[in-house]
Amino acid sequence: MPQTEIPFSDGRGFTQSEQVRGFMRISKRTATLGLLMAGLSFASWSCRKTQPASSGPQKGPGEAPVAAQGEAKPARKSVLLEEVRAAMDVLTGQWEGVQSCSLKIETNMKQAIEGPGTTQGTGSFDYSRKDPIPLVKFGMVNKLHIYYDQTKRYQTMETLDILVDGEFMYSTLHQPKHWVATKTAYDPLQILPFGGPLLWKDLTEHYALSLQPDELHLDRPVVVIQGLPIDGDNFISRHYFDKESGIRVKLTHVDSEGRTKLSIEVTEMTLNTTFPEGHFTFVLPEKATLVDKTLPEP
Repeated sequence: MPQTEIPFSDGRGFTQSEQVRGFMRISKRTATLGLLMAGLSFASWSCRKTQPASSGPQKGPGEAPVAAQGEAKPARKSVLLEEVRAAMDVLTGQWEGVQSCSLKIETNMKQAIEGPGTTQGTGSFDYSRKDPIPLVKFGMVNKLHIYYDQTKRYQTMETLDILVDGEFMYSTLHQPKHWVATKTAYDPLQILPFGGPLLWKDLTEHYALSLQPDELHLDRPVVVIQGLPIDGDNFISRHYFDKESGIRVKLTHVDSEGRTKLSIEVTEMTLNTTFPEGHFTFVLPEKATLVDKTLPEP
């Protein structure tokens, strides 16, 4: 079966990094110009939907059954259970104690460009707490296999880098034959929250949450929170939080047939890291052109 490397675009002006970014952010907000995986406009991509792959209903604990394809979606209430609230408060407190961290990340998504294929990513996320704007350095390399039909498969890749220097946010996207860098004002909604109030706000607004038994990740105890989308979407979302730091170290989306459609996990984690001088300084790549969105429009 032929595999051809192609310049990455689906013709609608958004990238696979932005789709993965959408999954990692859990709200249904849309954005123009973003991050995290973040970076450039991703139109009206829903920030937490995967392609439905359902042939039958599934019921969550204490919830109405999830609708099968073609059925009306049942309504769910966004009720914050006391046990979830208590866990959320503890984990938020732990996150507030993290002054810096360095994470290695892997992503696996069972689609590409909203269609058949796969997307695999590896990246890193460095964070240093600073008021009022943190320091962030994020990088992700995505490898995509796009299935057009049984005889045509294409592969391509892209690199996305995001840097927040305590004042501005810089997003650099590299696709085959394409470089672009963008400077914008800092917007926390465009950066994946690994922990803290912003993450919990999105979770409580868009999921019916329940507390699951603790598990281990990287040989560390984690709190597991399960979410059912309150709009009736046909998947279960599971969020794994490191007990010591309050960092979300794993996220999965599982469809109604028990298949994992999305997996994003931290594979290495170092807390209270000391970063070298200049680590959070933006350097424009030689082949990239900088688009400065902080300047007044002419």
